[in-house]
Amino acid sequence: MRALLYFFYLKTPLLNFITMNERQAVRSLLNTTDLDNTSIVVDLGTGAAGPPVLKNYAISIGIDWAFNMLKMAKRFDCASFFIQGDSLSTPIKSSAADVITAIGLTEYLRDHDAFLTETGRILKPGGHLLITTSPPNIFNYLRHLYNPKLNLKNSDYWRRLCLDKGLKFISEVKTVIQTAMLFRK
Repeated sequence: MRALLYFFYLKTPLLNFITMNERQAVRSLLNTTDLDNTSIVVDLGTGAAGPPVLKNYAISIGIDWAFNMLKMAKRFDCASFFIQGDSLSTPIKSSAADVITAIGLTEYLRDHDAFLTETGRILKPGGHLLITTSPPNIFNYLRHLYNPKLNLKNSDYWRRLCLDKGLKFISEVKTVIQTAMLFRK
């Protein structure tokens, strides 16, 4: 049901405009990294639309626990592989990923420490972690209408957690609904 809701969400003109701005923010941060066509990119919580940022890399892996989300993401053909799995315990080898993205995932996580431990495990030294955060604001409170389980945290909260895990803060871009943040291991 949620996958279908996201699909129609992306078809609404105003919401599609907001989503496009969020994707542009993500792309602008990724453009500051040294990604190329030999890079391994892992997207945690790939979602129904699948992130377009995964295209053009040697290996791109989309992971989501919801089968219906992956089924819809496959329609967009945005990753080399899709895996149904948990973002807190992935089947990815240690130090395998050049970049990990978690776009629109952090607000659904309950165990932030476990998430950052897992991303730290699979990220190569010098690799990048790109997350989006959803701060408590009027737009995100409205999202509670269709999902009351959102765990809204601001970018300062996530910056502090990532720094405590040994990640270096690189940059951030704020949009109406989210803040995209880039870190380096």
